[in-house]
Amino acid sequence: IPYGNSSELVFNTVHVKDAGFYVCRVNNSSTFEFSQWSQLDVCDVAEVTDSFQGSMDGISESRLQICVEPRSQRLVPGSMLLLQCVAIGSPMPHYQWFKDESPLTHETKKHYTVPYVDIEHEGTYWCHVYNDRDSQDSKKAEVTIDELNNLGHPDNKEQTGQPLAYLCLS
Repeated sequence: IPYGNSSELVFNTVHVKDAGFYVCRVNNSSTFEFSQWSQLDVCDVAEVTDSFQGSMDGISESRLQICVEPRSQRLVPGSMLLLQCVAIGSPMPHYQWFKDESPLTHETKKHYTVPYVDIEHEGTYWCHVYNDRDSQDSKKAEVTIDELNNLGHPDNKEQTGQPLAYLCLS
């Protein structure tokens, strides 16, 4: 790391690309030791300011705070579901996604993705964010799956916002 040869690693300006895991190696002429790993998490300011309702000046570095909430979506079968929840705080937040009151097994990251949704993915989703000092639940996001056969019906006035593709097999 450029200029990373002192007892502290200081970022004058931090960028999203700086996010990751860091370790320090201390050595002399005969031996060396490694520090414990540290994780740097960087929120994209554009992403945060679009979703965050407060002032960036009001964010406490130590208090757990959700700054990007998951958003409700209306999808068609086969499209991708992407829900995001980003929190800041010290110690670093952990995530657990829920659907309809039940935790989703192994879904412990900021993003919850389903590459190809079906009617079984319809429901209410949210993220529980926690560290050893505090915990918070995100806002709930409603995910609705529209059946393809209803999309062309004149009574269906809602737009999905998703591109549609039809595959016809003869």
